[in-house]
Order: sequence, then C-alpha cells, then structure tokens
Amino acid sequence: MRKILLVIVILLIAFSLQAEVLFTGYLTAEGSVGLPYTETAFKANSGSLEFYFDLSAYKGNFSFQLSSNITLDGVKDASKDNSYFFPNFKRGYLSINELYLDYYYNALSVRVGRQLVTWGAADFLTLTNIICPDDFTSLFGDDFFDFRLGIDTVKFSYNGDNTILDFYWTPLFTRTALPLEEGNPLKKMILPDSVSLGGTTINVNNFTSDDIASPALSFNSAEYGARFSRYQSFGDFSFYAFYGYENLPMMTYTLSDYTLYIKGGYSKTVMFGADASIPLGNKTLRFETAYFPVRPYQTSAQSQLLYSTKSYEEHRELEALAGIDFMGDVWTLSGQYYAAFIFGDVSQLDRKAFDNKATLSLSRTFNGDEFEISISSIIGLNVLDTVINPVIKYRMTDNLMLTLSARIMNPGPKEKGEYGRFKDISSIAFSGTFIY
Repeated sequence: MRKILLVIVILLIAFSLQAEVLFTGYLTAEGSVGLPYTETAFKANSGSLEFYFDLSAYKGNFSFQLSSNITLDGVKDASKDNSYFFPNFKRGYLSINELYLDYYYNALSVRVGRQLVTWGAADFLTLTNIICPDDFTSLFGDDFFDFRLGIDTVKFSYNGDNTILDFYWTPLFTRTALPLEEGNPLKKMILPDSVSLGGTTINVNNFTSDDIASPALSFNSAEYGARFSRYQSFGDFSFYAFYGYENLPMMTYTLSDYTLYIKGGYSKTVMFGADASIPLGNKTLRFETAYFPVRPYQTSAQSQLLYSTKSYEEHRELEALAGIDFMGDVWTLSGQYYAAFIFGDVSQLDRKAFDNKATLSLSRTFNGDEFEISISSIIGLNVLDTVINPVIKYRMTDNLMLTLSARIMNPGPKEKGEYGRFKDISSIAFSGTFIY
C-alpha cells in the first residue's frame, strides 16, 4: 500500500505541473527450447510476453521518470519480494523499474523515488556495482533492467563541468529476487531437494521467500552510497563507497527428523572501490577494483551442522578487473580478467579463498546496423565452467527487430561451478520486438 500511494502522489505531482511528456517503449514476445543435452531437450522451457514503457515529463527545474514492465512469463512467477506492486495473477505481474521525481538548481540536484543505479566499468561481472540488488528469477535478459532491481532512495548530486558527485540515502530495503516459487526451474539448481551429510541423504524442507527475514525498518537499517567521477581527455575515473546489506541473504541450517530446515537473513557489508577507462586510439583500457573491509560470507551447511558455526563469517576481500576493448568500424572485440581474494581462514565457508574468471566478447554489424552477430563468453578459471551467449539480430525496420540467441552453460571437468550448475536451462531462444 505504501508504494501504491507513492505512485499516485508522484503521478499527481508530475501531471499537475503541466509538463512536457515523452512516452516510449517496446513489446517483446519470446520463447525458448532446451538444448539436446538438457532435461528439457527440444521442449519449450520458457515463454514470455513483455510490455515495457518509459514515461518522462519535464517542467522548469523538475523532471519525472517512470519505467515499468507488464509481463506474462511462463517461468518467472511474481516474487513476494518488494520489487513488485501487485500479486501474481496467472504468471503475470507489473514491476516498477524506476519511478522518481528530480529537481535541479544550477549544478545541484535531488532525486527521490525508485532508481536503477549502475556503478563500475566491468561487463557481465560485478565488483563495485552492488548498490542495486539482483534479480535471479529470469532465464534470459538483454539489458540491465532484466537482472537488477531499482532501489527506493534519495540521491543528492553535484554536476560540474567535468565532475559528478552523488550521495545516496536508502531508508527502505529492497530484497534480492530469488527463484523460490514452486515450478520455477531455477529453484532446484540453487536449492536441491536433498543433500548428503556423512553418507546419509537428508531431505530439504520447502524453502520460500517467507523464510527470509528482511531488516526491520529503522534509522540503523538505512543504506548509504557515494560516487565521485572525474572526466578528462585522457580518461574517466570514478571512486565509490557503500555501506549497507549484502545482496544475498545468509542461510541458517538446522536439522530435525532427517529434514534440513533453512532460514535466511541479511547482513551488513562495507565497500570502497574505483574504476578507470582510458582511451588509446581505437582501444580502451578498463580497470576496476573493490575492497571490502567487512563482508559476510556464507558458511557451509556441513560446518553449521557438524561444528555449530554461525550462518556467516566476516572477512576482508579484494577484487580487481582489467579489460581491453578494440573498436573497428563494424566490429568490437572485448576481453576481461577478474580475480578476487578473501583474507583469513576460509575452511568453514561455502566458497574458496581465490576466484578468477575471464570474459571474451566479439560483435560485428552488417549492411549498416541491419544485421548484428555477436558472441560473449565467461569462463570460471577455478573449475573451468563456462557460459556462452551467441546472438543474431535482424532489424527489419526502425521499429521491428528479430533476435535468435542461446545461452549455453557447461560444467567444469571435475566440478559444476558457478555457471555449470545451470546446465539444464541451456536454451535457444527466438524473440520479436516492436519498438515505439
């Protein structure tokens, strides 16, 4: 109810200003079938119809922004998290990506409402870009809106000639959207029906969003973020700071009558980061780093049940990324290397101390922008699991585009890995988009 009232109030303010209004959007229909080596081989495993619209209004020193999706999705049920305003109705839902009112005066501005915030210079990988929570409930997605949720925040900004300074105060917590609804094929890949402990098979109790506790609304539960960016002829540089909650909840495991019960809760984290983009002719060098002096890490179910450890341990972590982009007239080639290291004893954690990955992307356009062929890939170098995403786009007209794509997940030779565990949702998809 609080959010519906917020929508009504901001809409009334925007339209009472008799503002200049711009309305754009698109309609996309998509379907996919499983690849031959998956559980849904040659069978339809997803289908969706999405109506996206973007409403912008301007009047004097005020501006108003509303972007939203109305979606019917065969896989992504409406989440119980607060990213959605209305309950699920036959696998359909309305989500609000952004909804804010902006006021600016000279170089100063303040923005109030739901906002999507992007930090960092990395593609596909997350280092400093932790201010907005994740959306893990989709099989496919083409842009930032598909995998991130907006936050209900107040942003204070200074916009100079070559300098931007932003400060965020987020009093209302937004949970990460997890695929915990029954029937979502992603659920069993992150939460199995049973686990083995000491050679004994133990069933896992049905775990839902109701089993995850959100932080109580109070002054102490607010999140804070800051960004300072400087743009020079020889490169762009940004610095970040964040104090708030880790995006993923920490899980507590208890055992009763050969059944594993799970409860979740969110814990605080602190991050300081920086990035740089340096152009060198037709090449661009990109660097990004994030340091966490305090970050919670999930302990394993085995360590909790056998050694009575807490649901998480706090450690320091350092993450770093280096990338390079080659840009030609009709083609682009990009590569990145990422590494992360957790300090201290990690024997009770659910992950290794050192993690590293590499990405490679190649795209080429034909006949102007009429055709585009691209392929992007990520390899987890710890276990050699991969995800490969080839895409073919055909722009029939300025308003109509057809897309053929695939997302291919492969486990490592010895372990499934971060990407390999999703092997059975490897799919080929076809979509059509009408832009207006």
